[in-house]
Amino acid sequence: MKNLSMAVVTKNGTALVQKRFRRNQGMVLEFPGGSVDEGESGAEAAIRELREETGIKIFKISECVTLTNKFGGDIHYAVLKLVDDAEPVTVDPIRHFIG
Repeated sequence: MKNLSMAVVTKNGTALVQKRFRRNQGMVLEFPGGSVDEGESGAEAAIRELREETGIKIFKISECVTLTNKFGGDIHYAVLKLVDDAEPVTVDPIRHFIG
């Protein structure tokens, strides 16, 4: 079963979401995230995905929560707080949009 990770990023009472195109759903709003690679923890995967998708590298980890999805896989949520003047950028405009 495929395990997923999500980076729930907060700053000044707001949360970061991205617009993504999903073949069966069209444009959706999602937290940055993706698959957990072999040998990687859920939090490590969420942080890696966050860096790959938004360029964000400066944050504090608030907490990590793991739930089981309806398909039997784990979804890891890493709750991260942006620090200082860290701001997300659109790294891959074909796949993600931050705005």
